[in-house]
Amino acid sequence: MELKFENQLLEYIEEHEIDFAVIQGGLNDVYSGNVTLEMMQIAISNMAAIAAVHDIPLFILNITPWNNSPNKSLRDEIEIYNSWLEETFDTESQVTIVDIYSPMEDPENPQFMLPEYYYDGIHPNSAGHHRIAEVVDLSISNYFNVKVPMLPMAFHIVLMSLFLLFFSSKKFNKNS
Repeated sequence: MELKFENQLLEYIEEHEIDFAVIQGGLNDVYSGNVTLEMMQIAISNMAAIAAVHDIPLFILNITPWNNSPNKSLRDEIEIYNSWLEETFDTESQVTIVDIYSPMEDPENPQFMLPEYYYDGIHPNSAGHHRIAEVVDLSISNYFNVKVPMLPMAFHIVLMSLFLLFFSSKKFNKNS
């Protein structure tokens, strides 16, 4: 997660009318070791500030549980990051934290993803992406007080791969 995402957000804002943005820092950022939690927090904070200045509602997804590591400290880092999101943005009216961790977590095996939602212990499978789609769609619907049709599965695969999405199709109005 580098400054390039913040620059992409600014460039896109300048070129398009954006109704809202959805972002997620992911496991690859944490696992790679090339990005620290502090770096992720700074990048997310910067993007939230950019969205706020431009009056763009922002949906930030937390990180899903992760199965593929004997390293408990990595799972602990995910919990630290997810808690930071909640604590940092709990009073921000333009920022909605979308909890995808809880619906993906195995209640019988805390900090691990439910087996029906992954194919390799890390990445959600079709059922996992569908579950994430339901949660994201519900958050967007609740924010705008409208029913948002379930977004296509390809959108959610792109969401998980690219980290940052913008929407500029139909203008939403939170007050209507």
